[in-house]
Amino acid sequence: MDPLLVALAFIGLGSGIPLTYSEARNIRFGLASRQWVLVPGIVVDRRTHPGGLQAGDETALIIYTYDVAGHTYLSNRVDYSGRATSMFSGNERTLKAFPVGTPVDVRVDPRDPSRAVLHPGINGGTIARLLVGVTLLAFGLVMGIGMVAQAT
Repeated sequence: MDPLLVALAFIGLGSGIPLTYSEARNIRFGLASRQWVLVPGIVVDRRTHPGGLQAGDETALIIYTYDVAGHTYLSNRVDYSGRATSMFSGNERTLKAFPVGTPVDVRVDPRDPSRAVLHPGINGGTIARLLVGVTLLAFGLVMGIGMVAQAT
C-alpha cells in the first residue's frame, strides 16, 4: 500500500467527517430556528476569548439570559452560521452591537429551551463550509478506494 494514499485517505476522512457533520447540524438548527419561539432576553456579559485560525486570534463572546416557563437560561449562541462573532466579522463591531444590559430578541427551540439563538437562519458561509466538508469526505473515500484497489 502506498503510504501517501493512506495518509490522504485519513486526512480527507478525518477532516471531512466532522466538518460535514458540524455544518449539516448548523444548517438543520439554523433553518429550524426561524420558526422557534421568540422571547425577550438580556445581554449579561461580552468579551473576547482565544480562538481562530492563528495563535493570538480572538473571538467575540456574547452571553445572554432569557426565561422560558419560569426557568432562566444562559446562552452564547449568536447564530448557526458560527461566524457572527468570529475575527472575520470584526470583534469590536460585534461587541459594540451587544453592550451588557441590552435587551435582545431570543429565538428558543420549543422542544429544548436550553437551545437558543439571537440571529436565526443560515448564510452562504455555512453552505460553503458544508461543501468543503463533503469534498474532503469524497476525497478521502476516493483515496481509500484507490488504496484498496492498489492492494488487490
